[in-house]
Amino acid sequence: MKSFTYLGLLCLLLAGCGGGGTTATTASQPSLSDLRSAPVQTTVSLDTLLMSASLIRNLQPVVGTVGSSLAGVLTVTSKDGSPIPGGISVVSAYVVQGDQSGAFTTLLPITPRTSDASTIGLNIVGGPALLPGSRASVVVLLRDAAGNPYLLQTPNVLIIAAD
Repeated sequence: MKSFTYLGLLCLLLAGCGGGGTTATTASQPSLSDLRSAPVQTTVSLDTLLMSASLIRNLQPVVGTVGSSLAGVLTVTSKDGSPIPGGISVVSAYVVQGDQSGAFTTLLPITPRTSDASTIGLNIVGGPALLPGSRASVVVLLRDAAGNPYLLQTPNVLIIAAD
């Protein structure tokens, strides 16, 4: 039953539920040191933001190849439940494991964002092919309306296998 739930999640991720996906910006990827030291909460426009994340790796054959890249779901939330200012956006997402880091290639909104939303939910697709059962940190690069960058991290996320 658990495998079907994870496989269903992966199908939603790959289908781009919510549409309107964007290609993540990786030209100015933060350094490994910056990614590792990213805070677990940050204040942007007087709003304290937190993030939760889950990661999944599909090990089923996909169009002639075995296994696929890492995918997941992340949610940035306002700590007090207040609306996240409209000018704040997730620009890119990264995964850090040991001395390695990699970027997710695609960010897909789960639902269209409204002006009173207290969360930003994204499907993240195209990460490095890390081993299921291992753990990694997920880090996002946020920008406010003025273009100022902020890093936010969820550490120690278990990578689940969809097999």
